[in-house]
Amino acid sequence: MKNNKKNSDINYFAQMIDPKLSLEAKKSVRTTFKLTLDTILDLEWLQKHYNVTIKEIFDYISGHISSDGDFDIEDIINKLKEQPKEVINSPRKTYVLSKGTLMHLKWMSEEFDVSRDDLVSKLIEKLKFHAKTRNESNRKKYKEVYEIWSEFKTSLSNAWTKSEEILGDDDIVFDVEGILVSTHDPLEQALAKLEKLTKEQ
Repeated sequence: MKNNKKNSDINYFAQMIDPKLSLEAKKSVRTTFKLTLDTILDLEWLQKHYNVTIKEIFDYISGHISSDGDFDIEDIINKLKEQPKEVINSPRKTYVLSKGTLMHLKWMSEEFDVSRDDLVSKLIEKLKFHAKTRNESNRKKYKEVYEIWSEFKTSLSNAWTKSEEILGDDDIVFDVEGILVSTHDPLEQALAKLEKLTKEQ
């Protein structure tokens, strides 16, 4: 790891504490990356999945890089140095980023002596991996909840049948059918939403 601080390093750290530089860091800038096709497709998937802009995706990544979080920078750097360069024949893509995020990426590239674009490819790959992992975990939870509410729907139907057998269908004090009708649509809507969530990618 490089220990000498360049002007870009100083500017990056300064913008985090200086109010004027902090505002400057939030400005939008256009930059061109040379990324793998998989990375470009992953970015499009993340943008659609989270309904956010590319700029917001990069801001999120920049703000969540740590030694023990979703983006373990030491692990990422080690893997980058172990693998062959990926972006030699990759297409160029221009995106709008926050100036501060772009400075952060440049600083990390220089600090760890790796290609900025290789680093970006690996960070995007990690973000999609974590998103897919969370999706799978959530699908299992939604499936379990769906089964609970399906059982409730069956129990409610059974309760209505048994109540009618006991009270008759002309009881005016306790309107069994009215209760069933009032709960039917909201319950069906909840089940339909849960079923959709168990299948979403």
